[in-house]
Amino acid sequence: TIVWPWICTMVLLVAPLTAGVEDKKNCDRALSFHRWTTPSLPSLHGMLRRNGTTTVKQKEEERRDAIKKCLPAYNYYIARDPVSQRPTVFFNQSKVGEYGLGNHLSQYFQARGVATLSGLPFKAVHGFTFPGFEDRMATAVPGSGSFHLVPQLKRYCDLCPSNRVLVDERWFLVCPGTWMAVDIPAEIQQAVLTARPLPTWDAVIQLRCSDSHTHPLYHMLTFDFYRTALMPHLNRSSAVAILPDPKNIFHPFCVGLQKALVAALKVTFGVKVEILKSSSLHHDMATMLDSKVFVGSVSTLGFWTAIAHLGTAYLPVHVIHAGSRRPCVGNVHWIKTELVQINSKSNAENFSDWFVDGPVLKQVSDPGIQRFWPPR
Repeated sequence: TIVWPWICTMVLLVAPLTAGVEDKKNCDRALSFHRWTTPSLPSLHGMLRRNGTTTVKQKEEERRDAIKKCLPAYNYYIARDPVSQRPTVFFNQSKVGEYGLGNHLSQYFQARGVATLSGLPFKAVHGFTFPGFEDRMATAVPGSGSFHLVPQLKRYCDLCPSNRVLVDERWFLVCPGTWMAVDIPAEIQQAVLTARPLPTWDAVIQLRCSDSHTHPLYHMLTFDFYRTALMPHLNRSSAVAILPDPKNIFHPFCVGLQKALVAALKVTFGVKVEILKSSSLHHDMATMLDSKVFVGSVSTLGFWTAIAHLGTAYLPVHVIHAGSRRPCVGNVHWIKTELVQINSKSNAENFSDWFVDGPVLKQVSDPGIQRFWPPR
């Protein structure tokens, strides 16, 4: 009679504070990692009551039912470990070169999440072998043996079933899936630890363009997205870095976009802007993570970097990013912004019309980009 009112008071005090933080991130509080890592008090009471009448066999059956929509999967499976004789989630990494790092991480974290929520052990059959990340990700994690997160396993398998078109293409990040159960900041921060120390920028902008500006599933962002993200953080003494993907230089359109972005940033904020030379993905990710503010592109790599960022990170609301669902993960702030497909000569020739607004920005950001169409 004394403890419960005290606990209820604490819940009432903490909940509004959490809600305020999440509201600033423009995220969906119903898709929030910290809300279900510890069962709520009513759920805990129900769990204890059910445990007294539910057999282990029944719990295992509930787990098998919960995981159905997460299987079959291209890159992970559940089988009995020949050593421990326990059911185990085995991760079989896609062939390196078949996908970029962002997609490999998507597959890896989905399998880790299945293991975490099911209480089963996790093993990477051949490790994690992406260049620069060889064996930097955990290759074996003991299972908790607990069944208490099985309801969440069912929920996230239902939200992100393996038969979804994009998921079947190994892109698990396009929906709020079981990857939300993994401590992604801890995993990725540890993986890039050896790349430090690096210069710390006030803001780092990821500029993906070369393989995405004409891709039917990706889009380019207008300057309004960058302005919205950076306005609360920059002053005239700030130093901003743009990290382009290494193949941008082979695409004149992307070179023009980069020049326009630099000009618009300088006019709007009066800041120093430096174009960084892309190094290994290991160092590039560390550079983005070490910034005070990270601004990502429509990108699988940018998605995981933003979630792992310990400062402030911004991502556009996009179907590639958790199906536009805006989950409350890490320090990600979601920005709903205009998305532009560069699939026509008109979009290229009228570059300044869609990229910026206002006569001053249009004047400084027009790189004569019509000369760069069609892209190579």
